[in-house]
Amino acid sequence: MEGPQFETIFDPYEWSHVPSRPIPPCCQPPGRLTEGVASVVAVVTGEPQDVLKAGLLISVQLTVAQIKDLLAFSHIVEPTQGSGKSGGVIKIDLVRALIEGIFPDMPEQERESLIRKLGGISEPSEEAPPDASDGNSETLLKLIACLDPSEKKEFGGIIKQAMDEMTAKAEKEHRDRKIREKLASQGHEPVMVKAGDAALKEARAKPAGSSAGPRSSGARNQAPQPFLAFLPPCEIPIYFHWGPSNVWVEFKGDMGGMQRTKSKKFDKDKSFASKMAALTVVFEHLHMAYHRKFGDTPSYKADYKASFGHCVA
Repeated sequence: MEGPQFETIFDPYEWSHVPSRPIPPCCQPPGRLTEGVASVVAVVTGEPQDVLKAGLLISVQLTVAQIKDLLAFSHIVEPTQGSGKSGGVIKIDLVRALIEGIFPDMPEQERESLIRKLGGISEPSEEAPPDASDGNSETLLKLIACLDPSEKKEFGGIIKQAMDEMTAKAEKEHRDRKIREKLASQGHEPVMVKAGDAALKEARAKPAGSSAGPRSSGARNQAPQPFLAFLPPCEIPIYFHWGPSNVWVEFKGDMGGMQRTKSKKFDKDKSFASKMAALTVVFEHLHMAYHRKFGDTPSYKADYKASFGHCVA
């Protein structure tokens, strides 16, 4: 059997697009077999259409060079100002010129949807687009890698932001790992997990060190050893975290609508004064929440008030 025959179309006005759908051999009527061989048959489903318009309507993906050729063939002037950096013309601007020239009477909403499809832009959704500052750096870089090479230069700023974000994330993970290793070598194990994690259940099931006062409920506070004694006896666990750039405290349980977590960043210079200021903010919240919420519990300590100055390095 001969293979399919292809022919390049140089003048689309001499040809028409015929809408059709294939019918496999098993769905063909009896008598279609030729010498025992069944082939796929195409059934016409609509009237012949203009080749160029039909191709655009089904969103055939085109390169920038192909779009420029179609603009020249259709006698449509290329735009000189676009939506790129400093008013530069990018692919979406060329697509817009082509679609508006070929389909001048198309409804605006339908035309905009077609322009986005041909320009490789997804339809807008209710969700906010990814941004490097939201922790989606890797996803952004993968998406930009799929763009036409001539358009990547327009995203130089986003690429730099994403790379900076990934570098900062890697550096933070490295610092946190070093801190955990140092604390582990000293016999401490600060718990930094999310509520509902399996690690949290395991941490609740084992003691993490001495606690400040009796625990009628069996709750265990978690904190680096120097700070553990400054957490009050409580019916639910209290987690305190001392990081390289911030400090936070969290009540791990039901607070009846009260704020469960409080955090505060250090100043850029990370001076002793800024660390003390951050600790003050966090412990003031801890003090307020503890006395308001747990005053009628068995383990409540009415005279609780932390003094933590000597703990700050």
